[in-house]
Amino acid sequence: MPKMPPVAALFTSSSVPRMPFFSIASLFIRGLDALALSPSSPQVDAVVRADNGANKKTGIDYRSSGEVTFSYSS
Repeated sequence: MPKMPPVAALFTSSSVPRMPFFSIASLFIRGLDALALSPSSPQVDAVVRADNGANKKTGIDYRSSGEVTFSYSS
């Protein structure tokens, strides 16, 4: 396998897109009663943070106001 020049190796390693890091900053669930006889309509408030700092040099931009799916099964 041929060796890459140092400049090409540096460019290749720094230009590979990386997955953003996702975390849940806060999660509040109200009105969830596992013992209730009738189905409830709980309210879920979540703040999800996406950190795309690893991709600053590659020009990838993940837009805000994305979508999160939450599911619950009893």
